[in-house]
Amino acid sequence: MKKFKFSLESLLSYKTHLEHIAKQETAVARAAVNKCRNRIETCRNNITETQIKLIKETEEGIPMERYKIHTDFLDGSEREIEYLFGELIKLNEVLQKKQEILKQKSIEKKTIENLKEKKKTEYYLAMEKEIQKQTDDMIIVKKSRELGSFT
Repeated sequence: MKKFKFSLESLLSYKTHLEHIAKQETAVARAAVNKCRNRIETCRNNITETQIKLIKETEEGIPMERYKIHTDFLDGSEREIEYLFGELIKLNEVLQKKQEILKQKSIEKKTIENLKEKKKTEYYLAMEKEIQKQTDDMIIVKKSRELGSFT
């Protein structure tokens, strides 16, 4: 029996490759989103620590220059968080686009895989019918020889 050969195997391989690239790009975009979220969290933690430190120092008495340094740092950190939120929105949009592309590439690959499975099933059914036909023909020939020898 001949082995099944899918004529679009190279196309399937190419679609698999494109899906793999889309997965990598999606992973890179997801990593960028996570990195931005971590930076926001770090800034928030720095603000909290600085506020606690400022409160303690204010209670003990703090020079005006030192107070100005703390407040400037807090203002700068707040601006950085605002900027990072803007970046996070952009990165989430990029991630969403990459996920849509990945979904499309996966659908394209799956369509070809389904076609391959369908063709493979059809091929083996046709081969099974052919083998059954040959077997039936051999039985008919054998029976006709047996009947021919008795008459």
